[in-house]
Amino acid sequence: TLTGRSPAICLSDITFESGFPRVGTTSSSFPKAGHTALIIAVKCIPLLVKAGANTNLQNKEGDTALMKAAWMGRTEDVSMLVKAGAALDLQNKKGDSALILATTRQHIRTVKELVRAGADINLQNEEELTALMISSISGVTDITKTLLSGGNISIDIQTKNGWSALFFAADEGDVATTKLLLDAGADPLLRDNSGLTAVDVASAGENDDVYGLLRNHIMTTKTLQSRVSQGTERCEESQTFGKTSVIRLETSSREIR
Repeated sequence: TLTGRSPAICLSDITFESGFPRVGTTSSSFPKAGHTALIIAVKCIPLLVKAGANTNLQNKEGDTALMKAAWMGRTEDVSMLVKAGAALDLQNKKGDSALILATTRQHIRTVKELVRAGADINLQNEEELTALMISSISGVTDITKTLLSGGNISIDIQTKNGWSALFFAADEGDVATTKLLLDAGADPLLRDNSGLTAVDVASAGENDDVYGLLRNHIMTTKTLQSRVSQGTERCEESQTFGKTSVIRLETSSREIR
């Protein structure tokens, strides 16, 4: 257990001899940040794991060896730690998981390894961002594709102000990411706490290509058919800035297709 900035006593009381850890004795030479031997000596992971290292110990900031390896993009180490029983979904004091850290650093191979291993794609950090939101901001489509293929993803998770991944992609004017999200089922009519949609965000930023993509998707997507009751007419109004965008869905199925 870590208390304050005192050294962590971990890995069954490890000390270092000749640059390598040995199980059975204690040491007070660990950095005051509370780093464990497993976090520091990532190159020694095979030896440490074999010696019985606890892969889930956290330092003063709440980081584990898996988080450190993910942050550095050390995919082989990530794989090794996962096989050794490292918990995939622990979060540090900032709420970041290994997957969020790998996504932030744009380590595509590491993200793929963590998703393959079953990391929770829907975790939110202290800023309420998920890995998908972060990839939507950065525009790394390979990472976005990987996250969307992970299964059990809640694509429309929102921050406290009501923004989902689609809002962030629209705000960035990123056509490719916006299309990926729409194709995966993101709701273009989801509203934030101000009552605005991703269409409004794209319009406000004068991101015309994304604006057009969102409008066209709203007119054609099959998911909207369930919103139209037979024999009625429904309008979805987008409160755009500087543009009038009233999307009318007619009752006739011919109009929706």
